[in-house]
Amino acid sequence: MDVTSDDRGPGLIAALFGFALAAVTGVALAGSPTMLGTTDINTADIYYKNPLSGTSLDGEQTRALVLRLLQTSALNQSELNDQLGLDPGVNKGEGFSVANPYYPPYETNTLPLPKQRTIVRDGVESVNPEGYEDPREGYSVSESGDVRFFQQEAVTEWLSDVTNGGARAQQVCAIKFSDAQQTNYLLRTFATIDQARKAGWSVTHQYQCGTCSTLQDLAVYIGVPNQAGPISACTRQARGDIAKLAEVKQCIIGAVGFTELCAESWAYNGVHTGALCRDACIAAAGKPLVVNAKTGQLNSCLWCDEKTSGPGFKYSAGRTRRGSGLESAIARPNDKLFYEADHSRYFSGQDDGAR
Repeated sequence: MDVTSDDRGPGLIAALFGFALAAVTGVALAGSPTMLGTTDINTADIYYKNPLSGTSLDGEQTRALVLRLLQTSALNQSELNDQLGLDPGVNKGEGFSVANPYYPPYETNTLPLPKQRTIVRDGVESVNPEGYEDPREGYSVSESGDVRFFQQEAVTEWLSDVTNGGARAQQVCAIKFSDAQQTNYLLRTFATIDQARKAGWSVTHQYQCGTCSTLQDLAVYIGVPNQAGPISACTRQARGDIAKLAEVKQCIIGAVGFTELCAESWAYNGVHTGALCRDACIAAAGKPLVVNAKTGQLNSCLWCDEKTSGPGFKYSAGRTRRGSGLESAIARPNDKLFYEADHSRYFSGQDDGAR
């Protein structure tokens, strides 16, 4: 059954989301949140779609979905953070539960280097399709040939495995409700999509679970499609100063409404980029985010963030927009979105599969 705006009346929507539509017309359920940071979901202009499953929700339906997601509670988010196995000993934020994924940087010359971005078009593999001068992600190489990684050992090993087509490239994060009200749920990493579905779990994003894998954080990704502006404004305050991580975290929570652990992963990302990409970002001032619309090449600031901080964030956070099948405000034609998770089906009793 396709979940589309054309064939779903208010009664069916309420049944699927377990939720009265009054909540999206200004009368929210008692005690239920309607704000994501500074964004009022009741009036947000948002739309959720999944081309693979045929799902296409209109604004009212999408707002109902986001508000329903916000009513849920992950029972094991802290356990997932512990399972990341990050070293908490260096440059951890004051009062943070999440370890800094970038320090200490891993040092080795024996690990297979992360594979550069490639796409296959018309049967031909193209390396570095965006045309970056230095397309390496997660590491740099000096003139003498010394490799320098930008993140911890656990992150680097994960990045190497995923980009080189190892087993961890097939992992997914899935959820399973633990009560009849579909409020409390568990998150778990599975080796494959099929393994998760056979076990009766609903896939929620590509790759392993992390600090941003919760449905509350998914609500932020859907409800605040363009987070770049408010989050950048928060991270710029630190200017790469690790001592200001706590300030950045609180600013991010107030701006977009991420959970605390997810906001910590975002804060680490922003402050790390501020420390390593200052010159690149100064050079990109006034330039468009995407400097080549045909290839999707990012400006120097965004690409510096992607290659130096991206791996650490993806490992720590788990959930990303593209890994959740959500379009980004930044157009990148060579990126493939993960549509195997249909977020409209968590509360419907339907299989989550977008098949």
